[in-house]
Amino acid sequence: MHSKKQDRPKPRKRCMVLFSVFVLLLVMAAGTTFAYLMERTGPRENVFLPSRVACQVAEVFENNVKSQVSVQNTGDVPAYIRATVVVTWVKDDTGETSAVKPVEDRDYQISYQTLGWLYDAGTGFWYYHRPVGPSEHTGILIERCTPVGDMDGYHLSVTIVASGIQATPETVVEAQWGVAVEDGTITAVPSAIEQGGA
Repeated sequence: MHSKKQDRPKPRKRCMVLFSVFVLLLVMAAGTTFAYLMERTGPRENVFLPSRVACQVAEVFENNVKSQVSVQNTGDVPAYIRATVVVTWVKDDTGETSAVKPVEDRDYQISYQTLGWLYDAGTGFWYYHRPVGPSEHTGILIERCTPVGDMDGYHLSVTIVASGIQATPETVVEAQWGVAVEDGTITAVPSAIEQGGA
């Protein structure tokens, strides 16, 4: 009687089967982990907040005298600051502005502190020479402004209108305000540049 030899799987074939099972288990574990992480973490959103440029006039006003006028950077980035001074007669009862312009030294006296400020007669703006950091102030622009004359039914109004522009890149302030900037400092105002003074 012949005994039949049972066919045994060859070692190589057995290794391939084991390897395939291992890879299948690995893929299933990775897929389960990925699904778990996706369910637990959820999507993340990047939020980019734009910089804010803003400024505010700071002054002392007592007994109809305006003094110690400067401009504060209330934004969150360094900014160049400029300001213009508007002096008018305002009607007491209606608040209307008169077409008659007050005359300096006859109707009011004003003393400027020009250290750090450049005046441009062409635009009527005072330009602070260097960028002002967040929460910082410019140097004093007006030391004191006092009314000395009057106009019946009107009172003198002295308003400082200030604006700011981001300090970097410098090309922004040069393009928007027409000034010249060198090493972070405004060196020439628009009318001087037009006359070839830059």
